[in-house]
Formats: sequence, structure tokens, C-alpha cells
Amino acid sequence: MSKEHAGIEKVMEEVLSPDTLRNPDVTKVCWNCGKEFHPYKGFEFTSHFCCCECSNEYCYHEVEKGEFKCRNCGKVYKDEEKTHEYYGSKLCSKECKWEVMRKNAQLDLKKKKEKRRRDK
Repeated sequence: MSKEHAGIEKVMEEVLSPDTLRNPDVTKVCWNCGKEFHPYKGFEFTSHFCCCECSNEYCYHEVEKGEFKCRNCGKVYKDEEKTHEYYGSKLCSKECKWEVMRKNAQLDLKKKKEKRRRDK
């Protein structure tokens, strides 16, 4: 393996490591298994599961019951065609939809400001 290739692999390992992808400043509790975890950076408001397996298991149970837990406010609501069509499959109302959009926009602005500071 060339030095250049080895260097690229090292950088990719650092970039893709859980330490750089997850936010250590935020600790959440998994809705499925109850384990504490650090959400991925940029998904601090909408992460509710420690891993894909827990997310899939939880979602399968929701579909079986026909009841869903809003990913923003935690309210349990019945599966209705219009709810999914207008607000997305994981939010209970337009208020929750707008709140998540606002939180994500604020997070994006924060990231852009941090990037500008680093680039100076």
C-alpha cells in the first residue's frame, strides 16, 4: 500500500469514527432499549434511538399497533393518511413539523458560524 493510500485511509477512519460523528455534549435515552447514547451531530433534536436495530424494532411495533409516537413532542397518535401526508410519517401536527424545521435551521446556522470561525 502506498503512503498516499495509507494516509487517505487514516483520514477516513478519523472522519468516520463515532467520536467525530456523534455529539458528546448531548446524551439521550433510546426509546426502544432505554440505553443512553450520544446522537449524531446535526440530529440532536430528532434522534431517539441508539442504533438502527432499535429504530427498526420500534418502528415495526408502531406499524403493528397503528399508533405512532411523535418524534418531536412524544404524543402518541393514531395512523391517519392525512397526518402522514401533511406532516411526515413521524410528526403528529403542523406545529411539530414547524418546530423541527426551526430547530434544524438554527442548528444549520450554528454549524455555518462555527465553520466560518474555523476558516478564518
